[in-house]
Amino acid sequence: MSEEVKKTSCQFCAALCGVLVHVENGKVVKVEGNKS
Repeated sequence: MSEEVKKTSCQFCAALCGVLVHVENGKVVKVEGNKS
């Protein structure tokens, strides 16, 4: 089980906040805000 963390941004509003998406075996397992 290898987990990857993909950096992306939220498209919900104009702020485009940073988001970290944790992917394991091709499936999203966790989504969290990117504090940096």
